Amino acid sequence: HFTHYAQTAFTNRLSLLGKIGEAVAKRLSACPDGIRELLQFYYGFMPLSDAFTYDFDLFYRYAAHAASLRKEEARCSALPEEIFLHDVAWYRINSEKIVDCRSFFQEQVSPLIQGLDETQAVLAVNYWCASQASYEASDERTQSPLSVYRSGSGRCGEESTFLVSVLRSVGIPARQVYVPRWAHCDDNHAWIEVWCDGDWHYLGACEPEEVLDKGWFTAAASRAMIIHSRMFSDYVENEEIVTHEGLTTVCNELPRYADTQKFSIKVVDDSKPVPGVTLRVELLNYSEFFPISTLISDENGEASITLGLGDLHIHAVKDGNFVTRLVDSRKESSVTIDFSTASSTQTEELQGEEYDVVPPKDNMKFAVRLTDEQKARQQQRFDAAAALLHQK
Repeated sequence: HFTHYAQTAFTNRLSLLGKIGEAVAKRLSACPDGIRELLQFYYGFMPLSDAFTYDFDLFYRYAAHAASLRKEEARCSALPEEIFLHDVAWYRINSEKIVDCRSFFQEQVSPLIQGLDETQAVLAVNYWCASQASYEASDERTQSPLSVYRSGSGRCGEESTFLVSVLRSVGIPARQVYVPRWAHCDDNHAWIEVWCDGDWHYLGACEPEEVLDKGWFTAAASRAMIIHSRMFSDYVENEEIVTHEGLTTVCNELPRYADTQKFSIKVVDDSKPVPGVTLRVELLNYSEFFPISTLISDENGEASITLGLGDLHIHAVKDGNFVTRLVDSRKESSVTIDFSTASSTQTEELQGEEYDVVPPKDNMKFAVRLTDEQKARQQQRFDAAAALLHQK
């Protein structure tokens, strides 16, 4: 199934790749099975700028490394195909510069995880990453994992890109997750999730703990309206899809962090359903209504999404006209947007009246408590990592 999928994706892309595609097709014919399909997958879904910026040999090394892990590492061999492809084999995490780093990171951390179970291996890798880099605010977008390693610092998005790359280098599935904007304060945050013992678990990048599913942001995440991950293809079966951004598939991960409900929107015009309406689900952050998801109404004028329990702003747009609604998802699980009241001028939005916007409440039922022994061990290991970082 995947072989046909990858071949089709690559073939469909050839007209856009031009001479680069012709050269890649010739090189692919000489590639071994397993590596060839991964390269077709890459070129079928990568940003076109990647195809024209980086040479074939760089992508070959990523594919060969992933194929080797799939064949030789028992825990990687047993992974579901979708998780292996997106969360081990894929070469890109965010918008970072792509450099050849997987083999280097594998050499650094493989000795540290020999004989460890899956959970302890993940925790050990995070302690190692904490010994190599720490948080530093920056306007740069976005350092490569190797640059974070060499500079010893990075933003949360860069730290998480770094940790994901290191985990993937040893065949541990990992992905970056984002709160695009917090519901309770201005700002956003990124961390990572790992596939461990048959399920997804979270941890703060370069912020090591003695257990999974724990971080300084646990309470904040319980107040989020949405938390999402991104996949760079549409080869997705077991995730709730929030939206598509070009070739990127945005998936909803919120239920692991917060109380949620399925929120439904119906769009009508004089009681008749209106398909094809762009529905921006927004929350207040940095003094603006920021879109956390974009949905399209179906043939019945309907769309739905799993969200947290707080105030929302719905902005519906079609053919230059729009309708807006403030909704409290604690009290309402659905809303009807009536386009017979649509406006074509932004100046009428909310008509300037005052209103309150209330975020979800903290929910500490998702918090994991450490024992005194775990706290002591964590402090000891963290101090050792910090000393190594200071020495570096």
